[in-house]
Amino acid sequence: MGLVKEPKGIDLSVNSSPWNEKDLADFRELIKKEKARVKGKLQKT
Repeated sequence: MGLVKEPKGIDLSVNSSPWNEKDLADFRELIKKEKARVKGKLQKT
C-alpha cells in the first residue's frame, strides 16, 4: 500500500474526539443489527 498525495488545498488529516458512552453503545447496537442482517442474507442463499 502506498502513500496518497493530498490534492492542493485539501487536508486529509483527521482530528477525532473520543466517543462518549451513549455514542459507543449506539454504534455497538448498529453493528450487532448489521451482523445479524448480513448473517441472515448469507443463510438464505
